[in-house]
Amino acid sequence: MKKFFSALLAVLLAFQVGLAAAAAPANSQTAQAPYSIQVIDGKLLFLRGGVAVREVALANSEIRLTRSQMGGIAVQVVEAPGQTRRFSLESQTTLAVSGQMSSLILTAQLPKQAQISLGEQSRVSLLNVNAPVQVSLHGQASNLRISDAGARVNAAQGSSVGKVSTVSRSAVNGVSAGKVSVVSSSSASSSDSSSDDRPSGGSSSSGSGSSGGSSTQSYSIERVEASNMRVKVTLNRATSRPLQKSAFAILCNGSGKDMTILEVSTQDNRVYDLRTTSYDDNTYFLSIQLPDGSLINKTFVTSLLGPEINSVEATRVDETTAQFSFASDTAGSLYYLVQKKASTRARTAFWNGSGEPTIAQVKQQGERVSIQQGANEVTVSQLVSGASYVIYFVAEDGEGNTTPLKYADIPATPAGGTQGDYKIEKIRAFSDMSGFFQEHNWFEVRLNKPTASPLSVSNFKVTCPAQSDSEVGRVTTEDNQTYMVYIKENTILKDKNTFTITVSFADGTTASGKIYLDFTEPELTGYTVKRTGATTAEVQFRSNKPGTLYWKVMDGNQVPWDTVEPKDPEQVVNGGETFALKATGNLLTIDVPEAGSDKLFFCCVPEDETGNRSSYYYYWEIPAEITDSGSNPDPAPGGDFEIVSIVPKLGSNGKYTLTVTFAKALSVIPYGDDVTVSGNGLNLNGSYDLAVNSTYDLTVIEIVLKTELDPGEYNLTIEMFGEDENGDIVPVGTAADTFTVGDEEVVASAKANQDEDAAGPEDEPVSDEANTPNNTPDDKAVADESNTPNDEAAADENSAPNDEAAADENSAPNDEAAADENSAPNDEAAADENNAPEDAIVPDESSTSDNETGSDENNAPEGETTPDEGNTAN
Repeated sequence: MKKFFSALLAVLLAFQVGLAAAAAPANSQTAQAPYSIQVIDGKLLFLRGGVAVREVALANSEIRLTRSQMGGIAVQVVEAPGQTRRFSLESQTTLAVSGQMSSLILTAQLPKQAQISLGEQSRVSLLNVNAPVQVSLHGQASNLRISDAGARVNAAQGSSVGKVSTVSRSAVNGVSAGKVSVVSSSSASSSDSSSDDRPSGGSSSSGSGSSGGSSTQSYSIERVEASNMRVKVTLNRATSRPLQKSAFAILCNGSGKDMTILEVSTQDNRVYDLRTTSYDDNTYFLSIQLPDGSLINKTFVTSLLGPEINSVEATRVDETTAQFSFASDTAGSLYYLVQKKASTRARTAFWNGSGEPTIAQVKQQGERVSIQQGANEVTVSQLVSGASYVIYFVAEDGEGNTTPLKYADIPATPAGGTQGDYKIEKIRAFSDMSGFFQEHNWFEVRLNKPTASPLSVSNFKVTCPAQSDSEVGRVTTEDNQTYMVYIKENTILKDKNTFTITVSFADGTTASGKIYLDFTEPELTGYTVKRTGATTAEVQFRSNKPGTLYWKVMDGNQVPWDTVEPKDPEQVVNGGETFALKATGNLLTIDVPEAGSDKLFFCCVPEDETGNRSSYYYYWEIPAEITDSGSNPDPAPGGDFEIVSIVPKLGSNGKYTLTVTFAKALSVIPYGDDVTVSGNGLNLNGSYDLAVNSTYDLTVIEIVLKTELDPGEYNLTIEMFGEDENGDIVPVGTAADTFTVGDEEVVASAKANQDEDAAGPEDEPVSDEANTPNNTPDDKAVADESNTPNDEAAADENSAPNDEAAADENSAPNDEAAADENSAPNDEAAADENNAPEDAIVPDESSTSDNETGSDENNAPEGETTPDEGNTAN
């Protein structure tokens, strides 16, 4: 009888192998491709030919590579607490690794011919190379340990490598020498053997790793924000004592120069401001030694081409509103996204494994506002009472240069102090540097109503994080409503900083306001002067600040244009005309008198809104010849470029989008530099002022303006281009028309739903039910189990939508890799250990407890939890 069943079993096995062999050609590309592994969202995925053929839940993100029983690579993980699994890649000796891991340990049992590659998206806190193998690193490794002199680790350009300890300097290539410490073989192996014996239970946060004792696990670097010669570091919690300069190191990846830290300061032992020498744009590695001697680190990127943003502050005004203020060194755009604070775990799930949104997500999901050079303020509304928020933001100039991702915390409650009936309506700043022993700076502070009696010096306080010496010297008032607050003599306030003025009243209430000090006058650039008629001319120029322009047409005999004689601005201010200066392109039409000499000059003096005036006057010659008809030329003859309509639409950000329809389809879509919008004192042109978007209909383009328009009539001029007989792009004419803006209805933005949390990235799932907004925009992934849209990944394990991977292990949709080990879909390798097809990932051994002693043929070190096949559980 036994012989019968043995024969029957042999027939069945042969039949199964035959079926597997027959099925192989149907998926030959997958079958022949090598395995790769990816760690994502607490799971280990085995991929072959780009297809996930096996998914394993992880108790922690430590991955160990050792030798398989066929001489290739085996992958060892902790699948559940106390449960270690090994998965054989058979004879495969090359392996591509990606994802986020606390540790990747290459054990001494790996075959010497093994080649391991970490992709660009890989993030590893500890990369431990304890074998004579080749490693190619394209991603991030916070700590690299090499304890085998035969190992070869090559860090590719663009990779990020933190501290390196190695037994041989020649074992590592592509890493800054300042990061590499050569240690003895015995010390390296002893430190490695302890971590190589038993998988740990820890995991690292995004972009941050740690080494050392258990105390280090509780510290991490939340944020690193780099600006000009400054680096701001935010920890997840305050240190027990202030860290000194020697505790910080900033190393440059690749061939760049390391940062020199000049000074370190902190107010709360959690946020540290590092003053540095100048540095270039690059990828840097920040390492911090904590008071107990352990290390934490994080990689960050600098971008100095974008606007410099400083004086950042977010203040809770009331239960549902906050004020977000900052200063920029250039005009441009700000993209911001408000997100309710959540636990680290929820935030990681929300942003698809990152813990923070990307720049692209902030631009796509957030709001956009225009910003000016100097002080800016944004009102954030519809906040939830008692909830704290984070505002993520990036700034972009007119040429598209963008800052790295930046942050500001919005507190859950309004700032300290009791708000009463008094409020600060306006603050103006003044300065006088004409003498030495005098008052150099003072403020005009206007309240919303007069006080019952005059306030004194003791009622006013002026503060600034960048300057401690701002003591008030005296206070004057004529009406108990507008106060002149003078800083004490011989004190010079540092401009390009934000100052806060707090006023205390007799009833115990306070009022406060902020002002950004900038003592520079507006700068005028890019001017052109066109003679449009015998007695008229048109002046175009750009200003970097708003304010007032004093101007006058002066005869050549009055202007010392051919000498270096000082150009006294009072010559223009006294008796001159005024023009409302805008921080953009300006257009001014002037009357031209008869010349008393052979030259006429347009002379002007710019002054900003706080009274900073140029110390000289600009002078631009007015041509005698009529060379241009003005800012609204006639269109080219013929109907090729006829504009049928211009429809202005006002967005929720206060800016207009012009929908321009042509009579015929365009062969070449114009750029922003080809478009001019002029009128009402504005002359908008180029990427700083507008952008052109094409549409599916080639007769229609959209012109997005970056500057607000006052009601009135405007001129639109477009330089048109086409192809000549040689296929070259050449100018072919001009399209021009006028349009009128008035009191159009504001178009609501779909991105403005901030009543709860900011919506998650478009087409990405939100897994945190407690962190789901009540009003989620269309086409966004919804975490609510009862309302999951089609074609989106469902968080509900019991109901997975079509065409998406199901979280339910018992029901996997077609054409997707099933998580259920007992039921694999068609054309996929089964996860069942006892009946796996030939090309499946076969566990060397089944699950064991950490306390079991293995008898692996490869002679694993004592304590390693790898049993042999003879001791495999069913």
